[in-house]
Amino acid sequence: MKYTKQKLSLKNKINNEKTYNEYLKKLKWFSYINTKRQEDKLLNELENKYGKSIFIIGDYGGRKGLKTISTPKIGIKRLLKRRFEVYHINEFNTSKLNCYTEKENSNLKVTYKNSKNEEKEKSLHSVLTYKMSNNRIGCINRDTNAVKNMRKITAYLLDHKERPKKIYTK
Repeated sequence: MKYTKQKLSLKNKINNEKTYNEYLKKLKWFSYINTKRQEDKLLNELENKYGKSIFIIGDYGGRKGLKTISTPKIGIKRLLKRRFEVYHINEFNTSKLNCYTEKENSNLKVTYKNSKNEEKEKSLHSVLTYKMSNNRIGCINRDTNAVKNMRKITAYLLDHKERPKKIYTK
């Protein structure tokens, strides 16, 4: 109880002091200035590297919950919109459908031997397989496939002012 009383009395003294409140205001101001400086630095670097480009941002929300880091979504979109053209795209079927054949992919299945020398089969979610035009089996990374599909969708959107109806709609 003595500790709590002492702590509360010190807290009240600090909050009542004018110099401490001015110090907090300065910290908030410097934090604001440094944030704006870093945002401008990021935009300058992007503009120097890519010029006046178009940015495509997907709508994936991901898992929310414990032990997950939040990702910048609306804040980064607003930041990019200051200097660039930004498109928000629905990611429906972008990783599932092949970017070349526009048919559904399947996960790569790998067979391996476990410690008891038994053969087991495991499905890799991040690698997709598809049948190429020469009837051979091809492999592609799921994320790479999704990005290529989003680029195709955006190119079609820019030309025709609508999303392609063949395969990319719900």
